[in-house]
Amino acid sequence: MQLPFEQLQGADDMRFLQHQLTVIVGKVFSLVNVGFGAVEVKADFSPWSRRFTPSFYRYVISVSRSDPHAGGWDRLLCDRFQRNMLISAVIIKVLDSEVLSSLLFGASHDHSKVLVDQDKQLALHEGFQRTSIRAATNLEFLNSSDGVPPRFWEEVDRLAAQTLSMLLPLYNMLGEVGPEELMPLQWIYQKLHDVIALGGAFNYVTRTYPIVLESAWAVPGDALEIDQRDVAPELHAESAMKASQHDSLANTNPNHPRRARVQICITPRMLAYVEDQGGRLVSYKLMRPRALFYQGYVDEMENKWEFVALGHHLRNVKRARRPSVAMILLFGIVLWALSALVWSDKATEVLGVSSKMQEPDPDARPRMLVEELKKMEVFSKWYSTNVLDRYMLPHTQTLAGTAMSTAFLPDRTNSG
Repeated sequence: MQLPFEQLQGADDMRFLQHQLTVIVGKVFSLVNVGFGAVEVKADFSPWSRRFTPSFYRYVISVSRSDPHAGGWDRLLCDRFQRNMLISAVIIKVLDSEVLSSLLFGASHDHSKVLVDQDKQLALHEGFQRTSIRAATNLEFLNSSDGVPPRFWEEVDRLAAQTLSMLLPLYNMLGEVGPEELMPLQWIYQKLHDVIALGGAFNYVTRTYPIVLESAWAVPGDALEIDQRDVAPELHAESAMKASQHDSLANTNPNHPRRARVQICITPRMLAYVEDQGGRLVSYKLMRPRALFYQGYVDEMENKWEFVALGHHLRNVKRARRPSVAMILLFGIVLWALSALVWSDKATEVLGVSSKMQEPDPDARPRMLVEELKKMEVFSKWYSTNVLDRYMLPHTQTLAGTAMSTAFLPDRTNSG
């Protein structure tokens, strides 16, 4: 993608900025709907049992909350439409915080340091004075780099890679369910790259012209406001019906009414303020806030009591998949019973081994005794011939007589 930086510098047409934001949001919706497909997740366990990146959790919390009566947190990832709206909101939030709100996207390190220090010094000054000084500083630095921020495309590459990395665990989870519905990662990266580059071009225009931008995101759980656009009224109607059913079954006091509240804030409200030739303040609405809504309580405190934080849901999911103490004990008892069965006679019969084959032979003991006696007889013959006759017999005859000594000797005539 090529950007005409020389034409963008100092542009003051608000209709051009409105059109740019419309194109950016449209490309984000197209990227998500095509790239992440129409996968309907029907799992036996919560999709939040998967491990996602910390930045993904952080952005999800900043743009969404669960509907306790219409699927909770799990439906945000299981339902195709709600999941795509959530991913779109996350990408637009990244664009707003990392690109559109930058003092000059892609500026050099020295340039960025000057802008930050300058912004701190002018923090108490009037908005148009700050933006005029900032625009002049940016133009001065850009003149030394042919009008192009020197690190513009480097930052586009970095942010596209980081955003894709943040969404990669979710992409892998969807790929396990319906891989044919997903676009290749190279395609998603290129589309993210184009969207971020367009966001950088929008930032370039607003930072080289004295314009005050106001980007206001709705907080999930906020009450519906008049200028907010509901992108799925049928989902809000479903939420209202299920909330009414819950209240009826729970016998909720009718003095606790409900109203529409923000579930997913998809785009912020963006306003631009400029001074006309007469020095009068003129405001332009560059982008209208879009959101999904659920049916919450009118009372703020009751609405907070009904709220289920994502962190609490993650702990419940982890606890549900962790084996209980009773299950561990049961598993141990089963293992013990199986081990006892294996070493029993019954197990040997199952294995085809006869227990009788393992019993000692009843005739083995007598045979052993006979063999031992034969060995003793041979030894006694050798002993009497080689030891007693040679060494012991003369001394025995001298001390106790020949008859007494020879009475304990075997009969040599039968020795052979």
